[in-house]
Amino acid sequence: MFYIQGYPIADYSVYLPNNSGVTEQKYAAVLAEYLEKTAGVPFFVTAERRKRQFVLQNARTGGHDGVRIEIGEDVVLTGSGARGVAYAVYVFLERFLGWRFLTADYETRVETNEYIEKTRYEFTCPLDYRLVLFADEFKNDYFVKSKINSEFSGDLPAEDGNGLYYAYGTEYERYRYGCHTYGVYLDPDKYFNAHPEYFALNEDGSRNRAQPCLSHPEVERIITEGVIKTLENSPAARFVSVSQNDTEEGFCHCEECEKNRKKYRSDGANELIFVNKIAKKLKARFPDVLFETLAYNYSTVPPAGLKAEENVSVRFALMRCCREHSLLSPSCEFAEKMRGYFAGWSAVSQNIYLWDYTANFRDYFLPLKNYNLFYANMRFFMRNNVKGVMEQFVHDAHVGGFVELWAYLQGKLLWNPLMSYAEYLDSMKEFLRLYYGKGYLYLYDYIVLHAAAPSTNYHYGPYVTYENYMPAPHDGNDFYFDYIENAADLFGKALALAEGEEKERVERAKTELDWYELCALFHKLSVSGGDKGEYFDKLNTFVEKAKKFGFDKVREGGKFIENAGAEFKNPEDLW
Repeated sequence: MFYIQGYPIADYSVYLPNNSGVTEQKYAAVLAEYLEKTAGVPFFVTAERRKRQFVLQNARTGGHDGVRIEIGEDVVLTGSGARGVAYAVYVFLERFLGWRFLTADYETRVETNEYIEKTRYEFTCPLDYRLVLFADEFKNDYFVKSKINSEFSGDLPAEDGNGLYYAYGTEYERYRYGCHTYGVYLDPDKYFNAHPEYFALNEDGSRNRAQPCLSHPEVERIITEGVIKTLENSPAARFVSVSQNDTEEGFCHCEECEKNRKKYRSDGANELIFVNKIAKKLKARFPDVLFETLAYNYSTVPPAGLKAEENVSVRFALMRCCREHSLLSPSCEFAEKMRGYFAGWSAVSQNIYLWDYTANFRDYFLPLKNYNLFYANMRFFMRNNVKGVMEQFVHDAHVGGFVELWAYLQGKLLWNPLMSYAEYLDSMKEFLRLYYGKGYLYLYDYIVLHAAAPSTNYHYGPYVTYENYMPAPHDGNDFYFDYIENAADLFGKALALAEGEEKERVERAKTELDWYELCALFHKLSVSGGDKGEYFDKLNTFVEKAKKFGFDKVREGGKFIENAGAEFKNPEDLW
């Protein structure tokens, strides 16, 4: 039994005035539900003011997503902004009652002090925009428990405080309005044949459909009108995307565009000049909106000498980051280059938001190499005054390995990006213990073992195949043999100590090792030959495990095959 300043928690009720909003109504009920689960006695929500109550308050002001917990005779849970009350409830449950919301399908409690004394706790998240693109993020209210406050191609429910979302129109699917929007507002299928001059001039004098000519006044007019229409359709939107299409190049080489590129020493200079014009023109009409451009592909290099308007945000896409080393690494040439880009963009804009890539989209099953990467990169982001982060993780698939752990830690870091390294490791180990059971330290040892593994391609990004990832036997490296044996031994020890559902979770996690072994075996046989029977046995075993666990693809955009067949083929190409 819990006691609050000496009073049994069962003496308390949840106070909810009759005029409470939908968020307060929902989370008063949520609080009562978890209090009942904790204490084993019913808790009531009442509009009658009594002694010793839980009181939910929405400050409506005081910053975004802040929480204040005051424990006296009453327990007052105050949240700032539309979502603050929801977060205050879950922070109280975590911090004082020991609840842990590990996945969308599993939550539990840890032992904590049952005597709660008078205290005051306050916290406001430094990041105003937080999103983990994970397949289960929006299942069973997990996004609220993780303190996620945006949904990239939609909005969050009103009872959860809505969310920070992108303005959207009615002509295309909603996700199209979240980025790469030139094609939405200046559709080449509609305009290119009649007005090729609206589109990018190639160096050979021809025109391409990939990008518009941002110096053309009619392009500015058409896109501005489209943006206005989109914003009028989304009056509560925080962002509107005015951004380049998804191509490596294709930018315009006309005289005016070339002049700007050379003057500001950036292929993306025209992007910022263009969005600045629209943002300045529409600021008075839409004062609470940020007009977003991208720093992506050809526009990654910051324009020297240009400043973004105050109502312009830059979404810096970290596509070219190294995933073997963090942005803090002193020895990684890619990290050094990205640090320079960050410094440049920080001089350009006060509103830097990130599109981070935290999965291997070419092969979701290859194990994460650098378990410190999330923490180290978040430290770097905060040192560079980043306003918000979207972590694009395993968003379109259900796969094995430790994806639940990595999604959990990313959510933790977005909410508390200034946590210490000790807190980060404690969160990791606590998850492993609560989710996988008594053998959790063997799994931690496996994660550390894998992080120490050498790579064939010392620097790699978010699209890496097996052969560029870790040494294989045919490379003349003995690592493979020792690694598989040692890693399998650690999983075996963890499995032996697991109980009930923990056993299946350990088996699911081990599929990343099974997959690595399968890929390595294929490459060994491809180079040196030999009996392929073992390969097909392991492949069919993996397929059966995938069916059992509900895995549906190996890579982004792929699909799971029902039967691997008899063809000797790279397993990465089977899905």
